[in-house]
Amino acid sequence: MPPALRPILLAVRDTDACGPSLRYACTEAQRAGVPVHLIHVLEDRPRPQAHRLLEAVAADAHDLTEGAVPVHTELRTGPVVSELTELSREALLVVLQRRQLSRLQRLVTRSVSAHVGGRAHAPTVSVPEAWQPRLGDPRQVTVGVDGADSEEGRRLLDHALRRAAEAGAELTVVHAWQLPSGYDDAVVALPEVEEWRERYLRVLHKELEPLQALHPGVPVSVEIRHLHPAEALIQAAKDSDLVVLGRGRLEHPLVEHLGSVARAVIRDADCPTEVLCDRPVTDGPPVRDR
Repeated sequence: MPPALRPILLAVRDTDACGPSLRYACTEAQRAGVPVHLIHVLEDRPRPQAHRLLEAVAADAHDLTEGAVPVHTELRTGPVVSELTELSREALLVVLQRRQLSRLQRLVTRSVSAHVGGRAHAPTVSVPEAWQPRLGDPRQVTVGVDGADSEEGRRLLDHALRRAAEAGAELTVVHAWQLPSGYDDAVVALPEVEEWRERYLRVLHKELEPLQALHPGVPVSVEIRHLHPAEALIQAAKDSDLVVLGRGRLEHPLVEHLGSVARAVIRDADCPTEVLCDRPVTDGPPVRDR
């Protein structure tokens, strides 16, 4: 399906919990001029209240957009992650809401956001259930990068610049690093570390230059931080409207989950986190959301 016709796909859990993600999905649909597709997945047989749920959320979407975008609803039965992954093939963006779970709850409950983010065929956005849009200007998009001179790094930077341009936002590029405990303190003060930092900055600015030329209206700043990458991005999320990440997973045909940094940021960031899909993924076994 051409991108111009692809909808914003929103996974609906219940009316009380989907307010922030619905607001985000409606805003993106209005910006892109595409429909909102509300999907509710049940792992067993459909229930009558499921249809009423979708109707109520559709009415809220109509109110949020003042009728400016079409709103479609669909009820499916099957494994949640597999159904959303399949539907993502025809989506412009997949929006999910992240529940606020305790550490114990996370141990026994699989994250739908992380699993869909690792398998989807479209970018996915995880919206915290307590999220509210920041007030005031300037708007801020943050992108976390590792290897800036790789093909994946260039795609990620280009995507983040486009997202910042669409939102009328500034872009902050964050690269963070930290050696394993025991080595970090021993080398962090060495002159070689500062030399490496300067070399990386030069490489990053070289990669950014042609991409910035395509989006001249986006102010860009670069931060290189001596901190665990996930912690640096979670901190940056406190002052951001969106954090953009790559999947950061192992290059193995059977690995369909996110890397540890992406999983941590999705779990703990205060703002929406977008994961860029990198390549077609294999159809692995269904993952059930318990």
